Amino acid sequence: MADVDTYRRLLAPIEDEARQQPWDRTRPWRVATHVGWDGELPIVDLHDLKAGPAKRAVRTVLEHPAKVGAVLLVTGRGRHTLGSTPILKKVVEKELRRACTREADWSFRPQGAARWVWISDRARAPSAATGGGGLGILWWFLLLFLLFIVVVVGNWAGWGS
Repeated sequence: MADVDTYRRLLAPIEDEARQQPWDRTRPWRVATHVGWDGELPIVDLHDLKAGPAKRAVRTVLEHPAKVGAVLLVTGRGRHTLGSTPILKKVVEKELRRACTREADWSFRPQGAARWVWISDRARAPSAATGGGGLGILWWFLLLFLLFIVVVVGNWAGWGS
């Protein structure tokens, strides 16, 4: 809970900027509704922000790594963007790439069409963030491989006859 509280406090100035956006009455951006938890990860939903405030929000988050080791940043699909490429997607990817180039232990990856996961501490980040299923997936593949071998060898040796 501390990560979300911290991000809500740090992003309060972005909320003030968002109040000046032309669409604020119909699509308001507020820390209470756009900063929270998504499973085990803090989430910062940048929907309904212009590019400038979104960039400042991402930079603020990057200056304060989450205690859980990762943060989910949502850009949306860009349905309100004029043109073919969603603006927030480009802004977030550029900021993440720049930060992860500076910090050797940091990484990021897309998680769906409109989401990015920033990993600041792989050891603390949940497997949902890192994309790894951990040893559980490895064991499942090993089990399937052994089952395959048993079936092939069993058919060759005539065990089923």
